[in-house]
Amino acid sequence: TLSALSSNRAEQQKLIVDRHNALRRGVKPTASNMMKVEWSPPAAENAQNWANRCTLRHSPPNLRRTNVLCGENLFMCSALFSWSDVLQAWYNEEKNFKYGTGAKTKGAMFGHYTQV
Repeated sequence: TLSALSSNRAEQQKLIVDRHNALRRGVKPTASNMMKVEWSPPAAENAQNWANRCTLRHSPPNLRRTNVLCGENLFMCSALFSWSDVLQAWYNEEKNFKYGTGAKTKGAMFGHYTQV
């Protein structure tokens, strides 16, 4: 159910954080000092406030600030997706990205991957 996937639920927050960190460990080339993702209640509140507007547009950067500037990925669907599937969809843009170069082919989408 939708309520079971709510990011207000501690188990979903843990899943989101753990999945982010697992995917981040898989980047190539590997990072020498990859920072771990941690749940941030202020960032989650900012994201929820923007999501409540129900627009498929990125929020202005000033609305994504906590004590640091936060990145942002958007996902819209007409059926339920697990957080793991959402994160994997973003990460799958890795196939379009080459470290040090950017897009492997002109116009290829990879921004969600680099945000993960």
